[in-house]
Formats: sequence, C-alpha cells, structure tokens
Amino acid sequence: MKRIKKQSGYAILFAMVIVGVVSLLASGLSSTSYKQLVLSSLVKDSQIAFYKADTASECGLYAYFNGFTDNGDSFFCGTDKNKTAYNLNVSASGSSILINPSTSSDINPCFSISILKTTNPINTLKSDIKITSDGYNICDKNNTRSVEREIEIKFTD
Repeated sequence: MKRIKKQSGYAILFAMVIVGVVSLLASGLSSTSYKQLVLSSLVKDSQIAFYKADTASECGLYAYFNGFTDNGDSFFCGTDKNKTAYNLNVSASGSSILINPSTSSDINPCFSISILKTTNPINTLKSDIKITSDGYNICDKNNTRSVEREIEIKFTD
C-alpha cells in the first residue's frame, strides 16, 4: 500500500512572498519613473514661461524708451519661433501702463507687461520705473498645467 505524503505548502508560500516583493519593487520603480516624467515636463514648461517673461521684459523696455506709453498705442516687438508677430497694445491709466499682445490663444505661450512709474522720493525730478513681465507656458491661467514666471526690472529715469 502506498502512503500519501502530507505536503505543507511551503513552495506556494515562498512563491507568493517572491511575487509580492517583485510587485512592490515594480510599483516603486514605476512611481519614481512617473514622478521624474512629471518633473522633466515641468522643467520644460518653466523654461518656456521664463523665455516668454524675458521677451516681455525686452518689449517693456523697448516700449518705455521709445515712448509707447500712451493709452491706445500699439507697436511691433518681434516675432516668435513660428514667425507670428508680437503686435502689442497699450492701455494706460494714471501711472500704470499695461501692455498685452493683440491676439493670444489659450493653448499657446503668452506674456503680459506692466510698467509702473512713480516719483522718486529722494529726487522728485526723477521717476522710479518698475517693469513687471509675466510669461506663461499656456495662456489659459485656469489650466492646471499652466506655469507662470515673472521678471521685474527696476530703475530710475
């Protein structure tokens, strides 16, 4: 008569432990990879927004030093990489000047410029100028992927 050996199930337990450890490692690696992907995407978006802010600061300086500071003024300030012209419109009230592109799409990068002119407290014959330029990777500011970078230029004129 044959005897049936009783098996304890150690092989199945060992296999389940190995599968669990491998699954845990795979999950951790995929999570890290995803975070790296999001981070690298944000770096690209941040760079686009910064370059738009840099372009805006140059246009703001151009507008100020060439006298495009009256309400209703418009001027040309270069082109983007797609050869789309930056035609900028000025809206002024008091000592504050806002300059925005005449057209902007919600999905494309864009910028805005603010020029604030105040009397210098030390020398009342001079003015303190603050040019604030904001660059956006996407013009839709409600989009969760929208990144904003700001450059501020201050000088006395």
